[in-house]
Amino acid sequence: MKVKLNEGFMNPDGLTKLMVDKDKSLTMRDVCINSLLSPVQGENPLQKEKKYILFKRVADGGNEIDLKAEDIVLLKDCIGKFQSTLVMGQCFEALGELKIVK
Repeated sequence: MKVKLNEGFMNPDGLTKLMVDKDKSLTMRDVCINSLLSPVQGENPLQKEKKYILFKRVADGGNEIDLKAEDIVLLKDCIGKFQSTLVMGQCFEALGELKIVK
């Protein structure tokens, strides 16, 4: 699945971008990198290695990255642990893993 890494996230109002600072909006790349690199107590070296390899792919990827199902599972786990509900929900939508019923 192709995922856009430079897409910005929206505030709850749906009109303005979530900002990292006054000149930079929060992107999927930012969230993925921060979530993958956040330490987890009791994590074994193999788990850390998988996260690091995916981090390198995300960091080195261009505007878009092709993710396998196992990459999406790992990202969802990390994002779900370390991000707010608002950011997590928008990430899961971008990963095609959240279905909004209207």
